[in-house]
Amino acid sequence: MVRRNRTDFQSSLLPARPDARDIPGFPLRANAPALSAGMSHRSKDSVPNSALRCTLLFALGFVICCVVGEQLSYVQEIPFITFWPAAGLYLGTLTLAERRDWPRFIAVAVAVNLLFNLSLKSLPVGVSLLFCVANSAEAVVGAALLRLWRRRGAEHSCFRDLLGLTGAGVVSGICGASIGILALKLTGVADWNTTLWIIWWSADVVGIVLFGPVVLSW
Repeated sequence: MVRRNRTDFQSSLLPARPDARDIPGFPLRANAPALSAGMSHRSKDSVPNSALRCTLLFALGFVICCVVGEQLSYVQEIPFITFWPAAGLYLGTLTLAERRDWPRFIAVAVAVNLLFNLSLKSLPVGVSLLFCVANSAEAVVGAALLRLWRRRGAEHSCFRDLLGLTGAGVVSGICGASIGILALKLTGVADWNTTLWIIWWSADVVGIVLFGPVVLSW
């Protein structure tokens, strides 16, 4: 008669522990890299889709702003819009976007702006291109100033954000109006006129103050 060890006898009474590989649906360590790679692949695929949606929404919003500004302009005899809501959309979008994405939004804005000037406003190509430069320079300067303002502020409040947006709009509007009216003079469309400069500047500032908060609230 063979004498069994007590430890062996107790272990014989306990049920055998199942192997993890035998349990259905049990996540194996060997599959962990494959699962993480699949999730990483899906997240990378969603980035271009999100960027494409943002770009298309920006282009659609820019078109709508151009049409609305044209319809609400109170002076039709001058070669530019006297109410420019696209300024608020443009500045707000660049403020929220990463700097590496700025060229994409600038290219879309220039394309839509150029098409609008050539089709609806019937402006010469040279004037239309300089108007695009004016609007883009204004948006870049305003977004840079507003990002600096928001970065240095310890507390964010509606009043402080509106104050920063207004200040950025006033300063960047000076840049846009100066380039735009200078473009009219260089191309011979109109002489340098302080009244035209004020109309351009006020149209952009009003568009920034009214439509900028809508974009920044997203």
